[in-house]
Amino acid sequence: MLIKNRKAPQPFQGFPSPERYEWFRAEDEEGLFAWVALAESGEDMELHLEAVRWGPQARRSMTSDLEWVKAEARRRGKRRLIGLKAEAGQHPDPRWAKFVGLFGFGNIGVVQTATLEL
Repeated sequence: MLIKNRKAPQPFQGFPSPERYEWFRAEDEEGLFAWVALAESGEDMELHLEAVRWGPQARRSMTSDLEWVKAEARRRGKRRLIGLKAEAGQHPDPRWAKFVGLFGFGNIGVVQTATLEL
């Protein structure tokens, strides 16, 4: 179940333009399993997920919550759901492509970012 948060949770504190995002706690009967951020971006809906608990129950809950996110994106007229993951350092997480593939995502790509504080 996705529960709306009023402000950015810890994993997303550094996001630029936080007003673009809707923040959620993802919980099931065992408690918190992920943090979620959603943002509209043209025809797309951005999905950022930071899992805090793994296992079969968390995966089932993620699948259920993803169905809600997909329905919400369709309701808003979005054509695609874009999954994004920020990874600290200079190497992508090699497990990510397999993980998102479990939920039907494809066309995997790597995006690198850098920030310069002014």
